[in-house]
Amino acid sequence: LLFVLIVAFYLIRLPYFAYMSAIAICIYILVRYFAYNEEFTLSGYAKNIGVFVCYGTIGILLSMVVFLSSFYSLSGASISSAVTDTGALFPASFYKNLIPSIIGTTPIWANYMYIGVSSVFILLFVVSLKRFSVRNTALLMSLILAVLLPFPFFNKLMNGMSYPTGRWYFILVFFLVIAACDTLQNSVFNKKSTLFAMLATAGVFCIVFVVQMMPEGLNPDTIFDTKTNVNCFAVMINILIAFFAILLLYKTKNNSFGIGNNTVTCILILTMIGTVLMWTPVETKNMRSFLKDGQIMYKLSRSAQRSGSKIDDSDFYRIDQVNGISVNRTLSKYANETLWWRTRSVYTYDSKLPNNLLHYNKLLGNNEDYVERVTLFSNDNRSGLDLMTGVKYFLGDDSVSGSMTSDYSGYGFEEMQTIDGVEVQKNKYSIGLGTCFDSYITQSEYEKLSRLEREQCLLQAAVVADDQEDQYKGLTEKTARDIDTDIDEIPITVSSYGNVDISDNKFKVKVNGAAMIIHPSRPVTGQMVLSFDNLLKKNDQGMQSAPFSIDCFTDTIQKRMMNKLGNQGIGGIVDYDVNLDYVEGYNGDIIVKFNKAGDYTYDRLYLSAMDMANYDRYAAERQSDKYNMDEFNDGVIKGTSSCDSNSIMYFSIPADKGWSVFVDGEKKHVIRDLNYAFIGVLLPAGEHTVDLYYSNPGLKPGLLAACAGLLLLIIALLIRRRFNKNCKGDIIGQ
Repeated sequence: LLFVLIVAFYLIRLPYFAYMSAIAICIYILVRYFAYNEEFTLSGYAKNIGVFVCYGTIGILLSMVVFLSSFYSLSGASISSAVTDTGALFPASFYKNLIPSIIGTTPIWANYMYIGVSSVFILLFVVSLKRFSVRNTALLMSLILAVLLPFPFFNKLMNGMSYPTGRWYFILVFFLVIAACDTLQNSVFNKKSTLFAMLATAGVFCIVFVVQMMPEGLNPDTIFDTKTNVNCFAVMINILIAFFAILLLYKTKNNSFGIGNNTVTCILILTMIGTVLMWTPVETKNMRSFLKDGQIMYKLSRSAQRSGSKIDDSDFYRIDQVNGISVNRTLSKYANETLWWRTRSVYTYDSKLPNNLLHYNKLLGNNEDYVERVTLFSNDNRSGLDLMTGVKYFLGDDSVSGSMTSDYSGYGFEEMQTIDGVEVQKNKYSIGLGTCFDSYITQSEYEKLSRLEREQCLLQAAVVADDQEDQYKGLTEKTARDIDTDIDEIPITVSSYGNVDISDNKFKVKVNGAAMIIHPSRPVTGQMVLSFDNLLKKNDQGMQSAPFSIDCFTDTIQKRMMNKLGNQGIGGIVDYDVNLDYVEGYNGDIIVKFNKAGDYTYDRLYLSAMDMANYDRYAAERQSDKYNMDEFNDGVIKGTSSCDSNSIMYFSIPADKGWSVFVDGEKKHVIRDLNYAFIGVLLPAGEHTVDLYYSNPGLKPGLLAACAGLLLLIIALLIRRRFNKNCKGDIIGQ
């Protein structure tokens, strides 16, 4: 019963950690089988596995009422990141940091790779090696996991084959603690060699600590102010507690039942104290900096998002912004503020970005979605992208924070009003939630266009999957040549500001912060975009590119290109398009500042201007064919649409299995990959009611599965009760 309930709880509450635990359980079942069966038989092992599978299946069924919806939601999320494959082994720094991470707060590597176990358990684990046997399954599992830990593949396996991560280390620590506690219950401390082994191990820890950490210096006056000092403090506390434990063990008189409950209790108390002291400085520093004197509410109150929640508009709309820009015009992203203010922002929440939406933005070269984390921050204020995602308002200058952001709004935005000190600008075009297209273009044709041409294409034809082309025979098919584009490439000159050597397709940046100047050969009018194709920074670790950030300045705005890498960076980004605002006759310089020195290579560097007359024409058409919303609340959208010919109704709703669409009361097939990442429906010519409903995908089958699981659990408990009763009767009879 306990196993069934734990499985159900894990899958409901923490499916990600349930996945890790399931892998560990599979290994542990194998270990247990060989530990308690002298001979391996396939039938015996199958029976052993079958018991766990049966009870585990009941737990899985019980969880389905919640888990199935979570699975549908997470199955489309992006698992790609900018962490590159390290090969068969990690870099040397990983192995160098292993011991400091075991007894301190040093990360072994990136991506949450901390162990940080009490050194008491490590010392007891060393002693337990003297009692090694296949039946000591906790010790055996500790050794197996410790052997697997240094290999990137296993760390990736524990993270769903995404980047290598150390979140699973809690499983290793669990078995280390079990093995150590088991050792305390056995009489192994009556030999001086045992205590000597513990002292020798603690001594090795001290030596490694001194060699690796002390050269950086330790200042007692600033013990909590640097990572190095905090780690030194943690290691010293941890080793000190270990020596106290050794002293207790040395003074204890052993008996056949172990070292005695009082000694065990004292050691556990010491361990808890040591663990708290070890990690408290780290967490206290983090909390102190974040929670100090109501800083959270203060920072939220200064967010421009406060005005977005007070826009009075009954129609559907979204908000774009350059949120978090400081007085000195340095960009800083705070995507999750929108959760607090409940604004209709184009920001998305961290770590659950649908993979198809990421692909959509990559194809468009949306630079703002390559910055910092796997999160969509903005449309880079590109007019076409704002229109197609229903952006009607832009949050501009903020008198409270002093941020000057109105210059960042895209073409077509005009000042509407000031709300709570924030200038709110309104888009002269808006399609609300969606619009109709009487023509389509296949994905293969769409991808023949340049990134900026694709932005213009989105306003002229719906993009459909090649293998679904037969569904749209009544509509006009367009090719890449049919798309009306008006993008002008402006000749440029590139010169160094100093400390940047410029050669064919290469920049050698000598110092951090060095810059170069890009100057257009003639005045620019239109949406001005600076583009790099296949931009890479040379690295010495065999990766495709080293991390970098590059700032681009004009007279009025600053934008950033970034290759973040790390576990939260977006992988595979090599093409960058930076929107430098709509300009009329701009003939100034564009400053490109490299924040990190190094060697950079690229295939093309060019400046483009998009004539917005083309945008005005097609934006007006899309607005005239927009979806007219009558009702909008949680899970229900109702409205009407009118089209002169057979059309595709496009909705700027990210594709999700939970949506269903009804046309004139009849349920219709939902197009779930329209424009790669959104939903739509086919409409015949004429006026129609079009209603959308959302329900958690998998809810009904999940409820049925949970009921089946509950029934099976009751049956299993009754059978087990009867079995135990019969066994008891046999014993009494004997």
